Amino acid sequence: MAALSPGSSTLAVPHRTAGPLRVPTASPPADPFEEAVELFLGRTRHTRSGSPHTEAAYRADLRHYAAFLDARGPEGLPLAFDAVTRRDAELYLVRLSAEHSARTVRRRVSCVRSFYRFLRTVEAVAHNPFDAALDLPAFDRKSETHKVLTDDELAHALRLLATDVTRARQRLGDRPSGRAFSRLLAATRRRAAVTLMALGGLRRAEVVGLTKDALVERPDGFSLRFAGKGGKTRTVPLSTAAHPSLVEWLTVRVRVPTVVPHVFVTTAGRPVDPQQIKRDCRRLGDRIGARFRLTPHVLRRTFATRALRASGDIRSVQVLLGHASIQTTEVYTHVDEDGLRALVESTRLDAPRADRPPSSRQVS
Repeated sequence: MAALSPGSSTLAVPHRTAGPLRVPTASPPADPFEEAVELFLGRTRHTRSGSPHTEAAYRADLRHYAAFLDARGPEGLPLAFDAVTRRDAELYLVRLSAEHSARTVRRRVSCVRSFYRFLRTVEAVAHNPFDAALDLPAFDRKSETHKVLTDDELAHALRLLATDVTRARQRLGDRPSGRAFSRLLAATRRRAAVTLMALGGLRRAEVVGLTKDALVERPDGFSLRFAGKGGKTRTVPLSTAAHPSLVEWLTVRVRVPTVVPHVFVTTAGRPVDPQQIKRDCRRLGDRIGARFRLTPHVLRRTFATRALRASGDIRSVQVLLGHASIQTTEVYTHVDEDGLRALVESTRLDAPRADRPPSSRQVS
């Protein structure tokens, strides 16, 4: 079994590997668990082409697991990660299930399971306590697809965001000050970011990571070219409805002294925090009285549903969303009950039909 020693920057790997794996950290980790985490993230970074967003999610999940180990050990000492038993894994699952949604539980358990699988490959642990079949809570991804905004809810949200910008401009004109400009900056940034997700289908990480060189200006508006999930590059044409909010934000952004290339920045000139985008969405959902918590992914799902309903072309929607598999698009999108009812009603013999020449083709 490989040895992890406190303060060490290397993990001694058995003879079947090429040599010691070095932890890419500027200073030695505080304990063996942190060293193991850095080793895992470093290997994931090189073998899976993981994005910074994915790495941050893994790190957060393992930090949560570390808190469990700290509280689980005897006499106030943390439980060593290589001493975790099946019983400990089951207890962690119970605590997760009491505090989080089924989706979060499954994600965190999956992360910890992958962590131990990696440690087994370098023989840092003797077994994987999370490999056995744990009784994970059921999660129906298709049920999540029903969490989309109606057209009225979306229109209401966009109107509120536009009103916020108008009021912020009025306040800036009446009493120019640093605080008034900060309000205008936040309002225009919030409107542009929400619009890109709701009318462009961008992920939160894509909004946060969007850079100025990714904006391709065309006679009819903008297109966005960027590396999405998994490092895949895709181009998203921006609708004419989304164009004004982005242009308005860019005119405000130029007044912020910054050297970063990111489109969305703070008053201090730093890239906007992903959690800020999440908070903006949640507060907007509260203001419109959404039937569920409004998240960036709900906005993206709303875009997917509306695009599929309007076009019926799931392949084009797949390209716009940047999905590698069309099966993923089928899960993310759904035809709502109203859409189904309208489709059924359109088949009535007395249903109004658009004027068109009769067709000689028959349905077989």
